[in-house]
Amino acid sequence: MNNTITAKKLLYSENLTIQQHIGYFFKSFGNFWGMLKVPGDFNPMTVVILIFELVCFIYLIRQREKRNYFLWMIFLFGWVKQIIFISQKSLFDWYYWVPQLLLFVPILIFVLEQKEKRNLWLSLLVIFYIFPMLVFQTVHCIATGNGEWNYRRTIGTFLNQYEKDKNQWILLEPAGYVPYFSGLKAIDEVGLVDKQIQEEIKKDKVNYWINTVKTRKPKYLLSYENLYEEKNPNAEYYQSHYKLLKEFRVKDHLKSDNKILEKIYNLKPSGTDYNLYIRVD
Repeated sequence: MNNTITAKKLLYSENLTIQQHIGYFFKSFGNFWGMLKVPGDFNPMTVVILIFELVCFIYLIRQREKRNYFLWMIFLFGWVKQIIFISQKSLFDWYYWVPQLLLFVPILIFVLEQKEKRNLWLSLLVIFYIFPMLVFQTVHCIATGNGEWNYRRTIGTFLNQYEKDKNQWILLEPAGYVPYFSGLKAIDEVGLVDKQIQEEIKKDKVNYWINTVKTRKPKYLLSYENLYEEKNPNAEYYQSHYKLLKEFRVKDHLKSDNKILEKIYNLKPSGTDYNLYIRVD
């Protein structure tokens, strides 16, 4: 855990402008209160849910005969966690799952406390919130599972068959499915599991990737980018020392014999295009 925190501080610490701060805020806007994320930066559904959460909370705490201090604790703790994650530019949606649930508690209590029209409120909650959220999360999970298992895993299995020497190194990110299924030794370019990367970042943050390639000479490079492009200042080095072995594209993994799954895969493609390079000298 400490190593992860150190790596993130080294790699992601930047002096951001006000405009960049605002950009980060809207990039994660769908994570903050909604649980239901709509494609795009701005999520109006999140605003509606946030307002409803606040209204329900205010309604409940105004009941003087039943002051629920536990509800205060839950709600404020949820807000504190949200603010911390927002301020630290946390873009991973799973960071927000716990505070999302905590902030949803006032809505659930409000609905359950309705004695006369409880069934109506429960029906509205199911129709307009729980069912859409269930559908979205189902699509999201299936699409993400396809991106991980049927796409990233195939990169690892390809390398497992191609490279018989399991003592060889691969420089890549993310260090998950690919190194696990390839059986190769991994250099995590973010430095989450590699302290040598952290040292390179400390010495030269701008050029730490190419410096790692030159000093440690991994046999394989897995990159989001085309390393041969002219705009890459180190393109000549890569062309001299590495050969493009294989291109991996998300669009090639969106087919399925099951037509429903295929529609889901195409509706929400999951993954990143990669280029795999092998050292030639």
